[in-house]
Amino acid sequence: MKHERLLLSLTDYLHSAEYDGMLTPRQVEVMIAAINAGYFEFPRKTRLTKLSKGLSVTASTAGENLRRAENKISKYYVENILIENK
Repeated sequence: MKHERLLLSLTDYLHSAEYDGMLTPRQVEVMIAAINAGYFEFPRKTRLTKLSKGLSVTASTAGENLRRAENKISKYYVENILIENK
């Protein structure tokens, strides 16, 4: 139940990032799919190739979308959360 609430909160956050123009709709779609499939867990619950098939894109396209989204989210977090809280 706690895990499901966290996923819903993260999904809401990603959609708000899309509306704020930080992420593209495709980046949001790929990030949500990756989170739901356990791609970011350790150990991973899925591989990029399997994730990409579910999204009907190549593994390189899925990987690029993930990296770009991760980059934007990470930069935003460092610049707006970490720095502001110092």
